[in-house]
Amino acid sequence: MPPPISRPEPIVVYTGLAVTAFAASAVAAVVVLRKRRPNLPRPFLMPGYPWLALAYVVVSLWAVVYAGVSRPFETLTGVITVCAGVPIYYLSSFWNRERVAPVRDE
Repeated sequence: MPPPISRPEPIVVYTGLAVTAFAASAVAAVVVLRKRRPNLPRPFLMPGYPWLALAYVVVSLWAVVYAGVSRPFETLTGVITVCAGVPIYYLSSFWNRERVAPVRDE
């Protein structure tokens, strides 16, 4: 039986896992996009690019792994919550595909 939530720490770990993982994914996506498409306009500057961005991704991944080792119940609950959203995403994109114009790759 899971422990009762009598303090905010488990909730912070639970939500922080998803926030940290998605923030690291966004930063990694910027690095990948800038590598694959070097001619695209750069609407913002990244100081210390790419080393600072890669360091952020590595530290974020370490934090996620550490949370998984030290707080497995909250981490597993967060992973299950994120995974539960995947079918909802695909269902909504299936239902909305007629309303959205396709993106053409240049």
